[in-house]
Amino acid sequence: MNKGFEIIIASLPGYNSVVAEIYYNNLFIALISQEKEGVFVLETPGPELDQNQLLRKINWMEFRNIADTACKKLNSKYNNS
Repeated sequence: MNKGFEIIIASLPGYNSVVAEIYYNNLFIALISQEKEGVFVLETPGPELDQNQLLRKINWMEFRNIADTACKKLNSKYNNS
């Protein structure tokens, strides 16, 4: 995994299955959920969250790689449930 990135697989209220929270250097970037096998939804934080805990800009290629890893982890959990 790219240095500084962290993927947390979590069970959150309002979601039917686990989600992947993506962080970079402890700053929240986005949440990925899986609607069904192979169908993922990316959610970015709204303005109501503390801006000091968020990362709004990130290198696209690095994020794409980490998002792909998160989707693979979610798909693995989905197929094992």
